[in-house]
Amino acid sequence: HTIGLPGMGASAAATFNFHPNTRPVPLELYIQGFNISHTASRLAAMAKPVYQGVLRHAGVLKPTPVLVFVPNRKQARLAAIDLLTYASADRAPDRFRHLPAEDEDFKAALDGIKDATLKETLGSGVGYLHEGVSEPERKIVHQLFEAGAVQVSRSCNPQLCSKVSFTSLQVVVVSRSLA
Repeated sequence: HTIGLPGMGASAAATFNFHPNTRPVPLELYIQGFNISHTASRLAAMAKPVYQGVLRHAGVLKPTPVLVFVPNRKQARLAAIDLLTYASADRAPDRFRHLPAEDEDFKAALDGIKDATLKETLGSGVGYLHEGVSEPERKIVHQLFEAGAVQVSRSCNPQLCSKVSFTSLQVVVVSRSLA
């Protein structure tokens, strides 16, 4: 079967599905709906379930990389902060960072980040990309994610997918539309 995502601008003809025998990792699909018509309220309501989904499906003891797609630049930043807020509330503020904060290479990479919010979230293991992130910062986020130092990366622009190649075992799509 193919799955279309009309709320994300993709019809069934534009998506791809492969036979289960050809998948190196079995596909599991979880859908959670939100019946809230106000966009900002709906996106805010999705924050905690996204955090819980990351913990449940990407693991706590042996964490795997996670990509989260959000609808806009503002939401990319806010969602990264929300994830870290929930982690702090669980008394695990560095849950998503998988290198010691004292690691010299990690500190050097963070020194290359000019955006204060991105630097702070990356330091705790959550990166984000949007069209406003500079090319050098985009490369740093990518390198940290691929190296496993950062567990979660968030993106809001489909065009960024063609510029950066991420490997992830979990993908979360946070949609702003009521399809």
